[in-house]
Amino acid sequence: MSRVVLNWEWAYGRAYQIQVSMGAQSWTTVFSESNGNGGLDDITFPGTPARYVRMNGTQRGLPFGYSLWEMQIYGVAAAPPVLTSLSIA
Repeated sequence: MSRVVLNWEWAYGRAYQIQVSMGAQSWTTVFSESNGNGGLDDITFPGTPARYVRMNGTQRGLPFGYSLWEMQIYGVAAAPPVLTSLSIA
């Protein structure tokens, strides 16, 4: 994955992390925000293998928790398969 788009509701995250995991047990932070203001956050980062993605809120923008309308996850385009052939004479 290489891009996450967060569409915040009124209760946004002032500080949060985007974290990824292959097995949902150990998490790697691929992006950190420390001064968010809500709205639409379009986040890009180097391609990272992941099966699970989460937004880990560390500071609320309002006292009401965190609320997202939508969280979009985009992957890295895979290279097309290489066609190989073998001729035996």
